Amino acid sequence: MKLLYKYPQQAFPYQKLLDENLRRTREEPEYELLDTGIFDENRYFDVTTEYAKNSPEDILVRISVTNRGPLEASIHLLPTLCFVTPGLGTIL
Repeated sequence: MKLLYKYPQQAFPYQKLLDENLRRTREEPEYELLDTGIFDENRYFDVTTEYAKNSPEDILVRISVTNRGPLEASIHLLPTLCFVTPGLGTIL
């Protein structure tokens, strides 16, 4: 399984998304992350996560980060694994 997430280099606009979506009616489309303009200058990271099974009980994970912006930038990663155990539910 392979996932691609585009993470902006600016502060994530949580409040802007919340405020605008609260203002909109049900007849209006949802205000999305792309609508905020945070990707307009192409300053973001591509974060790719790949999962593979080495054996029935051995999962391999590779996380790759690519800076797509024009300038050097920092990113901090905190990989988190989620296990689903039958009878016990989800364990983070």
